[in-house]
Amino acid sequence: MKYDVYKSNVKPTKLLFVPHGTDVIGTNLVLKHTDFAKLTLLHRDIPDYPTIIGVNPKKLKEGVAKDGYYITEIRVSITIQEKK
Repeated sequence: MKYDVYKSNVKPTKLLFVPHGTDVIGTNLVLKHTDFAKLTLLHRDIPDYPTIIGVNPKKLKEGVAKDGYYITEIRVSITIQEKK
């Protein structure tokens, strides 16, 4: 299966995965999460390979099968090293 990935404009670290081509506008997708009141398309038509950073493919498939979507939150760590 392939997915479209949307980023929350309310909380940019949250991502919404839906089956590719899913209409996420209006009441077409019933989300219980207010963090997704405004969305930006991040990626379109991506596969569910284990190489998707931060996403467990098994949980992704289970979430989409159960709810029609899957939500995850990403964390970014930055390390600054002094130049020697």
